[in-house]
Amino acid sequence: MSKVFTTSDFHFGHKAICKYRDQFKTPDEHDEYIMEQFRKVVGKRDLTYFLGDMAFTEEGLDKIATLPGRKRLIMGNHCFQHYKGYQDKIFEVFEEVMGSKKYKGAWLSHIPIHPEELRSNYCIHGHGHTFELADTRYQSVCLEITDYKPVEIKDVIAELARKNPEYEKARIELRESRFQREEM
Repeated sequence: MSKVFTTSDFHFGHKAICKYRDQFKTPDEHDEYIMEQFRKVVGKRDLTYFLGDMAFTEEGLDKIATLPGRKRLIMGNHCFQHYKGYQDKIFEVFEEVMGSKKYKGAWLSHIPIHPEELRSNYCIHGHGHTFELADTRYQSVCLEITDYKPVEIKDVIAELARKNPEYEKARIELRESRFQREEM
């Protein structure tokens, strides 16, 4: 059975990445390690939502294209400035490209969605690298947070529900009341 994963902020092709991820000696070593970790987790039938800032160069996109599974991209802040000149390549690598996505009770986005806009959902996001919000309705899936591996979305949502029992109870009640209104 296929699985659904998420990850963010690969920064493939970022010339100064070793300044920020100083455990790597070269950008190529950085990229190869991330690709290796990805392949350990994601299979050819799996789907991965990439939550932005994946590649700074066309070669970086080429590396992502070699990774197993289906790929969908949520655009990040670096995506707009770095994909100029090879925007068409994005649609060769990713089967879908979007700004955000609501998925099974969670918003998938590059940057955290404003709390007033959650509307009884959680937010799974990237962007902050090592920074995590104090609000337990949010979960970063930046590589630095996930040990450089993609994570299954169902596990992230289950952990968010565990951390937020009252919020989860209210979410379920709201969902049930919506279904009851639709049945009338």
